[in-house]
Amino acid sequence: MVYATQNKEDQAIELLKSAMGILGEMGDYYSTSVYQSELAQIYIRQGQKAKGEELLHDALQMAEREKLKEQIRDISKDLSRFYEQTGRFQDALELRKQYEVYHDSLVNIENVRKTEQLESQYWLDRKDADIRILEVENQSKRRTVTVLSVSAFILLVLLSILYRLQILRKRAYKKVAEQKDIIEKREKEKALLLKELNHRVKNNLQMVSSMFSLQAAQFRGEPAADALVAARRRIDALMLIHQKLYREDVDTHIRLADYIKELVDNLVYGFGKEVDLHLDLSSAKLYIDLAIPLGIIINELLTNSLKYASGESKLRIDVALKEENDKLHLIIADNGPEFPKSSISKRVARWV
Repeated sequence: MVYATQNKEDQAIELLKSAMGILGEMGDYYSTSVYQSELAQIYIRQGQKAKGEELLHDALQMAEREKLKEQIRDISKDLSRFYEQTGRFQDALELRKQYEVYHDSLVNIENVRKTEQLESQYWLDRKDADIRILEVENQSKRRTVTVLSVSAFILLVLLSILYRLQILRKRAYKKVAEQKDIIEKREKEKALLLKELNHRVKNNLQMVSSMFSLQAAQFRGEPAADALVAARRRIDALMLIHQKLYREDVDTHIRLADYIKELVDNLVYGFGKEVDLHLDLSSAKLYIDLAIPLGIIINELLTNSLKYASGESKLRIDVALKEENDKLHLIIADNGPEFPKSSISKRVARWV
């Protein structure tokens, strides 16, 4: 996609096709539809309008099948603009209407949430009012039983009141059940929106990482290249967190053992070194606001070891994460050359 902005369309087409093939095997329909739409735009700019139109249609059908609201909106807009340019105004109008529907749905999410909160508060108030009514009616019933207990006529009246109360109680239970269904539905929608948000953030970080890599290649051999590569690795550490949140269908917590293992493997692979790696990781989970700085700390310490801990023997790196007294202790150590005797003999860092 960066090549496409630089008018390197042949290279862009080749890489987009490769990405679509890989993502198709992974079942990542969101990214596949994004790249297929971008590929269609390149073909249209090259004059291959029929091919571009076909790709856009396929991407729209994929987004609709997987219920990807954001992609349905964006691809509908692209197809509408294409039909408008080619004089197919009826088709352009229909797709423009579809774009407006999904656009309004996504833009007004916050307003919808506020409306739902007001609606929930309304039903809770109604429930409290019903309970107060029931309490008043119960008091009236007790007084009636005390005064007219000797009368058969009062007995019939009492039975009638009890029957009425039972109906009201069933209605109240029904309203509570309906409210519960509404809340569960909203929670599912919230989870879906958070999943889409994490995937969008991951994609944006991946784009930034790619741009850093391209820029670093242009400065190869210069000090700026190392700084750009280091920055890219920090971005990759953040991207990995959002990727796990998206893939594992969780909202705000990640499993540290899986995250740290994948982060360590990526760094070792990126440096191309043969490392004797030893991991001892707790199965704890961590909130994303704490997982992000932890990932950056691990990235910096491992980068330091992989760059500078080189000696005659094979490089060994130990990573341990232990949970003690509701606290997490992180230890990273390597067998690189010792510092002078007046300082610490190993690079060891502890994060609590």
